[in-house]
Amino acid sequence: MRKFTCIIDTETTLDDKIFDFAAVIVDRQGSIHHQMAVIIRDYIDHELFYDKNAIGLWSKKYASEKRITYNVMIDKGERMIASVNAVNRWLSNALGKYAGLELTAYNLPFDADKCKKSGIDLSGFTDTFCLWQSAIGSLCKRKAYHTFALDNHCFNNVTQKTRSCTISTSAETVASFLNGSLMVENHDALSDVLDFELPIFRKLLKIRKWRENAMPYNYRDFQVKNHFVAK
Repeated sequence: MRKFTCIIDTETTLDDKIFDFAAVIVDRQGSIHHQMAVIIRDYIDHELFYDKNAIGLWSKKYASEKRITYNVMIDKGERMIASVNAVNRWLSNALGKYAGLELTAYNLPFDADKCKKSGIDLSGFTDTFCLWQSAIGSLCKRKAYHTFALDNHCFNNVTQKTRSCTISTSAETVASFLNGSLMVENHDALSDVLDFELPIFRKLLKIRKWRENAMPYNYRDFQVKNHFVAK
């Protein structure tokens, strides 16, 4: 039986609802068979997510600029507007059409939680896996990955509580590692799937036992201080 994988991504609002939803269906060779990306009509007037303490990415100013970008995409016909019910109907039809359709996302628990809070029904997917955990187990623990991250300063912000500085394992960093040079996410759902999550999935398909090697993220495994030698 030919199997298929549905990769989803979401962009959210300040009140934990989904504003932008994308789903891309690929086969076991990583070829795209179907895709969709919509702005969710039910939450189109909700404020896009931002961190009040952030500067630059995820700041309130960034959220305002992002809203303008989405409006331009809608005006150009690059993104359609659809209801939650329409998204659920699309997912239901996909489950009926594609044999053995499994679900994934980069940090699936996050996206699944936001879908549940927004009324997007993922319960039809009986087979799921987290693409982030798969990347950690098969890609992020490689010495070459750590070297790339150190050379390109791919670090998370220092935590306030423990003062920990960790090597990034974001989709952006992992895809950049596979690409051989830094890439920057657009932070719209469809672009993030096509440019970041899908290349990671395609790479995993070529790695033996990548499913068995999946593991949850543990910040202790990615401490910058453990990969830095003073001279």
